[in-house]
Amino acid sequence: MRSLRGLRAKSATRPHNSRMQPPPLFRFRRPAERAALREWWVLALLLTLASGLLGYAGGLDRANQALYAAAVSLMPHAPADAPAALGPGGAIADAGSLGNAAFSALPVLALMAALLLLSPRRGLLCSGALLLATLGASLLLLRFTGLWFAPAAALIGLILAYPLWRWRRLEATLQTLGDEILRGDAGPHLLPDAPESAGAALAGADLVEPRILGLEAAGERLRDARRQVSDALESRPDAAVVVGRDGVVLHVNGAAARLLAPPARSAGNDVAAVAAAGLRGARVADLIAALLPKTGDPRPLTWEQLQALATPPAASGAAGAEQPSAGVELAGPEGSSLLARCAPCGGADGAPAGWIVSLTDITPLRQAERSRDEVLTFLSHDLRSPQSSILALLELHELDPADNPKEDVHLRIAQYARRTLELSEQFLQLARAETRAYAFDTVDLGVIAEEAVEETWAAAEQKRITLQLRFDGEPVPVRADPALLRRALINLLGNAVKYSPEGTVTTIRVDSRDGWSECEIVDQGNGMSADNLNHLFERFRRFSRPGQPKAQGAGLGMAFVKTVVEKHGGSIQVESAPGQGSRFLLRLPPAAT
Repeated sequence: MRSLRGLRAKSATRPHNSRMQPPPLFRFRRPAERAALREWWVLALLLTLASGLLGYAGGLDRANQALYAAAVSLMPHAPADAPAALGPGGAIADAGSLGNAAFSALPVLALMAALLLLSPRRGLLCSGALLLATLGASLLLLRFTGLWFAPAAALIGLILAYPLWRWRRLEATLQTLGDEILRGDAGPHLLPDAPESAGAALAGADLVEPRILGLEAAGERLRDARRQVSDALESRPDAAVVVGRDGVVLHVNGAAARLLAPPARSAGNDVAAVAAAGLRGARVADLIAALLPKTGDPRPLTWEQLQALATPPAASGAAGAEQPSAGVELAGPEGSSLLARCAPCGGADGAPAGWIVSLTDITPLRQAERSRDEVLTFLSHDLRSPQSSILALLELHELDPADNPKEDVHLRIAQYARRTLELSEQFLQLARAETRAYAFDTVDLGVIAEEAVEETWAAAEQKRITLQLRFDGEPVPVRADPALLRRALINLLGNAVKYSPEGTVTTIRVDSRDGWSECEIVDQGNGMSADNLNHLFERFRRFSRPGQPKAQGAGLGMAFVKTVVEKHGGSIQVESAPGQGSRFLLRLPPAAT
C-alpha cells in the first residue's frame, strides 16, 4: 500500500497552473484554427483592397449614378438637374477618390472582423445591417453635408464577403471532417467494422453527401465503442468511478453506486442505476470522504492524493527491493476493507483526459491473511508442542532411565501422539468442510442424531452424563452429506459432555417446526459469557473459565459445525449464560417430498 503521509506530501508540492489563459478565440493553437486565421487575413485583405480600389478609381459608374439619383430624389429640396448639381460649382460635392476609397473599404473590413468573431447566423444579420448602414450613411452624408460618397463598391464588397467567407469555412470544415474521419478509421477499432467503413465512404469523393455518410458511420462506431466501454465498466466486479480532470464524477458503475450511495447497497440494478445518475456531477473526494484510510490518519483522502496514486512509486536504490503497490487501504461500510487506486485515461494528445478511480473490496484477502497467520500459529505451536514434549521425554529417558521408566515414557508419548492426531484431524476436517464437494443425499435427521448419540455415549458414561434423545421416530428428511452432518452433531455432543459436570443431563430433540428440520441440543454445563458467544464460531478459539476443564483441541470444532450447517443452507443459534448451560439449535431446510 502507498504511504498516506507520502501522498499528502506529494500532493502538497504538486504545482498548480494558476496562470490566466486567454479565451479560445485568440489562442489558435490547432492547425485548423491557424489555417482559418490565415484564410481570413487573405480574404479580408483582398476584399478590402478591391472595394477601396473600386471606390478610389470611381468604378461602377452606372450603379453609383443610379444610387445617386435615388438618393437625390429622397432629399427634401432636390435640385432640378441632379447630374449637373454634382461636381465643381454644383450644390453637391464629390467626396473624392480617397474619401470614396475609405468609405468603400471600411465597411468591408468591419464586416470581415465581425465574421471572424460571430456565429454564422449573427454574421449574416451583421452583413445585412452593414448593407443598410452603408446606404443610410451615404444618404445622410449627402443630405446634411452635401458630400456624395459612392456606396456601390462597399455594397458589392459587403454582399460578397459573407458567402465567400462561409464558402471557405465550409470547405475547410468538410476537409477537416474528412481528415478526422479517415484518421479515426485508420486507428484501432474496439468492435468489428461494418461492411462499408467510414473511410470507404470517403474514398475518391469530395462532395458533401459522402462526408455525411462517413460522419454517420463514424458516429455509429463511436456510439458502439462508448457502449462497449460502458458495459466493460459495468461488468467490473469492483467499484469504478470515471472522473474528469477537475475531479468531477462523469460515470460510475453499478458496484460504485451500491457502495457510495447507501440506498442502493441492498437494492437491485434499477435503483443502482438511478443512484449512479445522481452521483454524476459530484466531486469524487466528497463521495469517498466517509471512507477513512486505515493508517491512523483521521483525515479523508483529497483529490490530489487520489491523483498521486496514479504515479508509480519511486524505485528504491536496492535492486530487487519490494515496491509498494499503488493503492491506499480504506475502511469501507460494515467493517470491509477497500483498496483505492487511480489510473489516468490518456487523451489523443498524450495528456490525461480523465481518471478512473477504483475501489476494490479486499475483505476476503484480509480474511485469508488472518487465516494464514492462524494456520501458521497452529502449525508452529499446537502441532510442534507435542512433538517437542516427545523429544524431551526421550532425552530424559536416555539420561536417567531409572527415574523415567520405559512404560511411563511410552504411555506419555502415546498421549502426545494422540493429541497430535486429534489436532491434525480437526484441522483436516475443517479444510474438507470448507473446500470439498458435498455428497448430498436424502437422509433422516433423526437417524443421524441417533448415530451421533451412540458415538458420544462412551464419553458420557465415563462422567455419568445422561444423553436423552427425544425423537418420536417420524422421519425428518433433509438433503445432507451424512458423514459431515454426523461429525457436526458429534462435535456439539462432545463439547456438551466435555464442559458439563458429572451426573447432568444433555437433551437432544429432533423434529420439524415452522417449515424447518430442527435438531436442538441442551446441556446443563458451565455455560459461556456473552463475549465468548461473540467469538464462538471463529477459528482457533478456545475458552475456559475457572473451575472448568482446561480447553483442549485446536479450537476448530465449532468453526467446523458452522461451516457444515451453512453449506447445507441452514443456520445455527446459540443461547448460553455462565452457570446455566447452553442451548444449540440447528435448522436445516427439509428435503423436497
